[in-house]
Amino acid sequence: MPIFTRHRRSLSRTAIGAVIVVAAQTCVTATAATPPKPEGGGKAQDPAPAAVELPKDAGEVPEARFKARRTGKRVELVSERTETSRTFANPDGSFTTEMTAGPERVERDGKWYAVDVTLTKRDGKVVSRNHPEGLTLAGGGGAVPGSLSAAAKSSARDLVTLGSGEERVTLQWKGGLPEPVLDGTTARYENAVPGADVIVEATRTGFEQFVEIRKQPERGDYSYTLPLKTKGLEAEEQKDGSVLFTDAATGKKRAVMPAPVMWDSTVDEVSGEHTRRVPVEMDVVGRGKGAVDLVVTPDADFLADPETRYPVTVDPSTSALSNTFDTYVQQGETVDWSNDTELDLGNPGTTNSDGTPRTARSFIHWNTTPIRDALVSAAELKLWNFHSGNTDCRSYGWGVWATGAASTSSRWTDQPAWVRQYHTSTQTKGNPACGSDGWISADVTDLAQYWASGQVTRGHMGLRATSDAVGAWKRINSANNASNQPRLTVTYNHRPQTGTDQQAGPPFSATDGVWVVSTTTPVLRAAFDDANGDEVNGTFEIRDAETGTKVGDYLVSDWTSSGVPAQVTVPQGWLQDGGRYEFRTSPYDGTHYNTGWSDWTPFTVITDSAASLTRIAGSDPVDTSVEVSRSHWKATSAADGNAADAVVLAPTDSYKDGASAIPLAKAKQGPLLLTAKSALDTRVSAEIERILPEGKTVYLAGGAFSTSVDDAIRGLGYDVVRLAGATAQETSLVIARDGVAEPQHVVIASAGNWEDAVSAASAVAAAEGALILSDGGTLSSAARTWLDGLPDTVSKTTVGAAASDAYPSTFGDVVGRDDIETSAFIADKFMPQPERVGMATTSTYTDAVSGGAYAAAVEMPLLLNPPTEFTQSGAWFAEDHSSTAKNVTVFGDTSALSEGVATAAQAAATEKFISGEIVPPGENELTQEDVQHMAIKPDWVGDDGGEVSTLAYDGYMNSAEFKFCMWPSRARICAIAYDESVIAENMAINEAKDTGFWPGGRTNGGKPDAYRHCTWNALMAYEMGAKTAKGFADRHEQGPKPANMSEELAERHHRMDYHNNAWGRFFGQYGKDVGMSRSEAESVLPGWCLQSVSDGTLNYLWY
Repeated sequence: MPIFTRHRRSLSRTAIGAVIVVAAQTCVTATAATPPKPEGGGKAQDPAPAAVELPKDAGEVPEARFKARRTGKRVELVSERTETSRTFANPDGSFTTEMTAGPERVERDGKWYAVDVTLTKRDGKVVSRNHPEGLTLAGGGGAVPGSLSAAAKSSARDLVTLGSGEERVTLQWKGGLPEPVLDGTTARYENAVPGADVIVEATRTGFEQFVEIRKQPERGDYSYTLPLKTKGLEAEEQKDGSVLFTDAATGKKRAVMPAPVMWDSTVDEVSGEHTRRVPVEMDVVGRGKGAVDLVVTPDADFLADPETRYPVTVDPSTSALSNTFDTYVQQGETVDWSNDTELDLGNPGTTNSDGTPRTARSFIHWNTTPIRDALVSAAELKLWNFHSGNTDCRSYGWGVWATGAASTSSRWTDQPAWVRQYHTSTQTKGNPACGSDGWISADVTDLAQYWASGQVTRGHMGLRATSDAVGAWKRINSANNASNQPRLTVTYNHRPQTGTDQQAGPPFSATDGVWVVSTTTPVLRAAFDDANGDEVNGTFEIRDAETGTKVGDYLVSDWTSSGVPAQVTVPQGWLQDGGRYEFRTSPYDGTHYNTGWSDWTPFTVITDSAASLTRIAGSDPVDTSVEVSRSHWKATSAADGNAADAVVLAPTDSYKDGASAIPLAKAKQGPLLLTAKSALDTRVSAEIERILPEGKTVYLAGGAFSTSVDDAIRGLGYDVVRLAGATAQETSLVIARDGVAEPQHVVIASAGNWEDAVSAASAVAAAEGALILSDGGTLSSAARTWLDGLPDTVSKTTVGAAASDAYPSTFGDVVGRDDIETSAFIADKFMPQPERVGMATTSTYTDAVSGGAYAAAVEMPLLLNPPTEFTQSGAWFAEDHSSTAKNVTVFGDTSALSEGVATAAQAAATEKFISGEIVPPGENELTQEDVQHMAIKPDWVGDDGGEVSTLAYDGYMNSAEFKFCMWPSRARICAIAYDESVIAENMAINEAKDTGFWPGGRTNGGKPDAYRHCTWNALMAYEMGAKTAKGFADRHEQGPKPANMSEELAERHHRMDYHNNAWGRFFGQYGKDVGMSRSEAESVLPGWCLQSVSDGTLNYLWY
């Protein structure tokens, strides 16, 4: 299929004889000349850009198709032009690619020129007028040797040079050369040696060199030397007499010079063949790096044979490995003919010495990249037939086959596989008695479809006569011929591709590939790519994920541009809240349906999209711990609920024992209750009796409890197990070793920092782990020994700066810039996709201890936060996990965490923000000062009186931007946003001021402002995707308005900016999707924004 946004251009490098060549490829990226036009893609895409006049030669698919339909004439896609093909958009929406087997045109300095290898004299030399590789011949000069022996002693001079630089190949001649006689593509150096002429013929892919001996030599030893100079190639003679050229650096095969042959002037009247031909001896003599001598010795017996008719031609031809290739094989011949200027097929009527016919077959390779995966409607093969054996003037059949790949090694006895005959034709030209030379053709539609369906980049074609009749013999021009080379014209279209980027929403948020929608009438989206650039619509099918039953009828979207999401809205009544569904899609481009469906995309309906808010608090720390227990653990008398299997007690005055007790509570499946160490609180005893059957165990964490607590518990009918050490650090080891027993993870935190200890304990407990307390960076030998003895599958993680040196981490250290950030980091590490988020105050540890055990039990993260201000760490965590989080649970009353903090956390968890590519925490961190001065210029900065503002604003971000950017993993996003704003601002200044565009235009609210917003968002979307760009741009627009601006004007400003931002992001995402380079994006995207200002697509308030 055509690569409409990025194509490769093959530059063949042919060499001697078709000469030696190195194939090269360059990559050219094409970009649209006009902005893309989204259709049916939602509010941001509602307005459609106005129609614009297309360039004379449409370079891209949308322009070419539009112009073809408008004019009723086919229009070339200039961006798809190559040396061997041209592609046209047809008025009916199809495409036609015209291919040639060899180069038909050459590109120089951005312009295309027709290949013309005619030779002409220029500046004392002979040059090919417009050879694809550049071809220069000697213009004559020096003393012409009087004999071959004199020539052998003469200095070598350049005879012909192909190419330049590292890919230059030069064939030399020993001795002087006479002034050449030019005849079209041939240069004849008459009597270059006595009785013989040297001939050089320019071919389309290189050149051929001959020596034509006009009369029988007087002596039998007739030998001459052709020095050959190459760069970067090594020559090696092969067993069959050919010479292999390889890349000296890589050893890769570059070219093969077949064994040379010679023939006399005897020509068979019917076949047109030189029937008397024999091999020529050729030795390859190395002369150092990049130089060899080709010592050519014609067959002395052949030259002396009385039946030999002079002149005799000696042909030491060569052939190249390039991206275009054709050849023929002939029964009885043992040499390579891929360099020849003709292709032969059929029985010529002549025979070999053993009586076998000299039947020939031909092979052509085509670059079929433009038609990969296409639907071919027509294909025609055209061949220039200059000789035929049909002396009776009847038409004889010839067949077109799919074959295997031919090569320079192909011979009659070693042909490529003949896969299948697809077409036949009886067209015949080339017999003067029956008509002149001319084109013969065949309908090869089925063969082209075979290649297209196989998605091959090279189509291998075989040509052979359909009978052994001599009348079927044909000679046709090859790709090397200077004129009328083989041609293939294919007309085709493409099926649209099945849906990609399938989404459901709002809020268009997915977890593990499952989309969650907040309404029973969601929007379903899918993008469909059409290689022809056709508009497409999509058919959507929904089914119940559990039963597989189809839901409702098929839904069909509006028409939309290729690559732009198509969408449908599910009608009311089809879906149920809480239901699990799947949808799939299939596109239609107005001509062709895709024959298959996309994969099923799952989605779940949860109409309560706002995260719920829960607060659990008591009158004091003990009461809070009881309320926390009551909110999760059921009474023993209740039939349903979470049944406790144990209870863990921790003292109210020891956060260290409390932290160690959190993993114990999770491991023993029970609540963590706080009580005074001197006596069992009655509220705690009541809660124990409510949830725990008699005979169960109550665990005491630490040795601080008095024996009266033990006695009181036993008096209630429970067993007591005390887990304690001499110090808090030892207690943590005892609990981890004897209480948790077989942890899956272990975290190490300093006993001197309660925030790190409690945060770490809660997070690791949720993951079935344990806590070890260190003394800052020091760990007891007992703890170290226990850690060392754990299985390798158990991860160890240090938490907080104080403990970072206590033990080698196997799961990475977790260190935030403060205790609050560390709590978010550790939560994110162990619970990356939480359904709930817990919060506790930093003002006291007791709520965090009670809440930490609860959080571990329900496997939710616990974040720490000051009483009255919602922190950046909390905001980041809640926002970036809002796609899964459905609840925020706050531990403690409003004095611990204010209502403002609680509702801010709820709002953050509701945001459903998806931030795209995030740099891992700790990388590319910015200081607060860095972020504050990475400010995007507010809309309100500047002079509304007509002066153009400059980028002199060095103020601060608005609060929404600053909150977003302070999280270290978002540093890259904010840095990109700032960098692109500078570029967009300077572009707007240039357009408005330096170039005199929009004279007198106001920057703020005017055309330059619209252009700036569009360009900024386009470049952001190109770099990091439209979704992430929107996340930042929307926060930028939340900045405060000036005090002297009316609400009405401020609202108009915001509507304008949101509209222009959305268009910019659409352009940027389009550029990203089609693979623009950065330099192309900086050129094309602002150009689209500029055009969108001019045609009214973008909004502005005044001129």
